[in-house]
Amino acid sequence: MLPEKNEISSLERLDSEINRMKARLNPVPPKKPEGIAAAMQMGAELLAGAFVGGISGFYMDSWLGTSPFLFILSFFLGCAGGFLTLMREMDKKEINEMNETKDTAL
Repeated sequence: MLPEKNEISSLERLDSEINRMKARLNPVPPKKPEGIAAAMQMGAELLAGAFVGGISGFYMDSWLGTSPFLFILSFFLGCAGGFLTLMREMDKKEINEMNETKDTAL
């Protein structure tokens, strides 16, 4: 006995709903930048830290009247934050590479 046309369309709708829900539950992770893109991203993160630190220090100096002290302090703190971000990214990449080599060795 062949299914009726209504049953086929409802089964196709059910199948598409199941596939849509599977895609929502198991999203594809975003692709990590490699090579030049990764280097540019790291450089941008370092510059962003220094820039945000310098700008915030400049405005705090003008607001509090402590002219170059907070600017210099915030700039160096921003640079340190940028370097910390770089180190975290490097650690993540090294850990991911070790896990990938471990998985392929098994």
